Amino acid sequence: MSIIEQVLLSPGLPYVLLAVGLIACIVLFVSLKLEIRQKSGGSSGRNHVEETVDGLSAAFEQIRARLEDAMQSPPSPTVWSGSPSVNLNRRGQVLRLFRRGDTPRQIASALSMRQGEVDLIIKVHQMVLNSAGARAPESL
Repeated sequence: MSIIEQVLLSPGLPYVLLAVGLIACIVLFVSLKLEIRQKSGGSSGRNHVEETVDGLSAAFEQIRARLEDAMQSPPSPTVWSGSPSVNLNRRGQVLRLFRRGDTPRQIASALSMRQGEVDLIIKVHQMVLNSAGARAPESL
């Protein structure tokens, strides 16, 4: 028998080949893990995710606390500080002045209103009169 035949027929050969194959698999596994860690930034990616989750949890808790406070305290009445809207008194004043013969420009300056508002009030009044079948005053 030749040396090659003796080595191939030895009873320890399968164990040696199995050990070499196992070592090769471990080396490949470790190198793959190192490569993945390098490309993903290592544990910093996991830390970033954890920080983001913690930040979102804190923001959620703040929102929940503000919501509970808002539900417990009744809303305070708000005071509107804008210009006064056209109310029924002002509408009546516009129509009274229009019936008297004033122009929309004169009415607007007399009541401190915009001319567009005065025109709108007069047009709406004329439409109501027309739909009711009554004779409308002179048109603009």
